[in-house]
Amino acid sequence: MLVRKSSTIGWVGILDSTLSIISKSLMLIAAALLVMVALVIAADVFGRGLFNAPIIGVAEAVVNGLVIIAFLQLPYTVRIGGMLRTELMDMIAPPVLKRFLWLAGYLLGACLFAILAKAEWGNMVHAFTTGEFEGHVTFAVPVFPSRLAIVAGSILAAMTYLVMAIPAAIALFTGNEEPLNMLMGQEVEHG
Repeated sequence: MLVRKSSTIGWVGILDSTLSIISKSLMLIAAALLVMVALVIAADVFGRGLFNAPIIGVAEAVVNGLVIIAFLQLPYTVRIGGMLRTELMDMIAPPVLKRFLWLAGYLLGACLFAILAKAEWGNMVHAFTTGEFEGHVTFAVPVFPSRLAIVAGSILAAMTYLVMAIPAAIALFTGNEEPLNMLMGQEVEHG
């Protein structure tokens, strides 16, 4: 597990620490859910192969479970720098451009996930209020948990990007690379 070192103080530091705890907790929950999904799939495969008796509803449960797993892991993935990025510009760009690109990337990431959360909000509310289900008559899976995971994961990812943008902005405007190194848990190197 990553040890996060930060000299970020004040409300930004508190928010960063809180997001760290939440993202690690959600990642652990997602890992446990992934094990459960794998066991359900294995049980279904063995049931089909050995007894010609598949487990009803596995497909629906797995589809919704994978969405939940992906979005629960999203804030942690953002924190550790696990999102896709190109290193070509880091290698060839001058330092000021690199710092600008890091800040722009964090702000664009925050905007992307804020838009996703806003777009999915209505679907989440609708799924909750109507009791929306997915699946067959014999087995139906509630849709609300997966919609909630999309909204919550996106909001937390956007907040994480915004917290990461603060030291990137400080680095850009002061020319000091140290704030970029304070991005706790960040595995990528900044220019």
